[in-house]
Amino acid sequence: MLLVFLPSARADIKSAVEWYEKKQFGLGKKFRQEVVKTVDSVLDPRRGYGTVYMNLSRVFVKKFPYVIYFNFDAVRERMVVFAVLHEKQNRDEILRERSKGI
Repeated sequence: MLLVFLPSARADIKSAVEWYEKKQFGLGKKFRQEVVKTVDSVLDPRRGYGTVYMNLSRVFVKKFPYVIYFNFDAVRERMVVFAVLHEKQNRDEILRERSKGI
């Protein structure tokens, strides 16, 4: 299965990595590693992640207060990561805005 990160999702990760690195050296790297592990854990669409919002599924990043929003495009056989958001961010507003460009 192909894995695709939208540019906005990449920006989410970059921003969080930079923020964590400012807090503590090496913490940003740990965050990125947890995101990779989390995405790897859901690459199999048969695991049955249901949709929670706007036809997107979600998975929580272990050890960090972040949520990855994604969907499986069965026709193109790919997983598309739409956003990597802090739990306190307004997902409704952000995901609605991002869906306009798709």
